[in-house]
Amino acid sequence: MSLKTAIENIGNQIQDLSELEVVTYTGDVNVAINAQTGELNWSQLKANAAAAQGTLKVVAATQLKFDGDSYTFQTNEELPRMAELLALHQQAIINSLQTRKSIIDFFAENFKALAK
Repeated sequence: MSLKTAIENIGNQIQDLSELEVVTYTGDVNVAINAQTGELNWSQLKANAAAAQGTLKVVAATQLKFDGDSYTFQTNEELPRMAELLALHQQAIINSLQTRKSIIDFFAENFKALAK
């Protein structure tokens, strides 16, 4: 992929870069597993959680905006393994931020190289 194509693709994903969302679920994912392939269908997982189907529950959700605003939700239910689930959620946020930083750094370095 050329840098020009990469820049065009990144331009199409500006909204995606402007906010980061991490949602941690717990429960029975069988409602979102394809019986034939055994693969997890993430869209179905989210739809089932939103529709309160099965035993899926949102443990925590975090939305970070590019301008620094952030929103966090944590269930008030007493769930088994709550400390582990919240630690998993926190690690997912850290991993996502590191990935986002790597992408931005990659493009920043290439822009600098083009400007020389």
